[in-house]
Amino acid sequence: MGVRAKDDERGIVRKNEIVRCLKEVTEGERSREIRKNAAKWMKLTRGAAGEGGSSHTNIDEFVNLLMSNSYKSGKMIGFSNGHSFHQ
Repeated sequence: MGVRAKDDERGIVRKNEIVRCLKEVTEGERSREIRKNAAKWMKLTRGAAGEGGSSHTNIDEFVNLLMSNSYKSGKMIGFSNGHSFHQ
């Protein structure tokens, strides 16, 4: 749920339109709804990224797969910091 600024006939977003959008997200009923949704998504994101969350689990599985394939093929795994290892 967002707010979209409307441009004028020349394709320019005017100051009064930006002010209108800012007021819409900071004042009144719509602002409460936006804050509520933002809080909900923040909580869901933290849960997914935290230990045991779906994103954390998927990254762990991906790294384990890469390490497993590297070991089987005898290839070295390199990192952007210049370190490498052979599993």
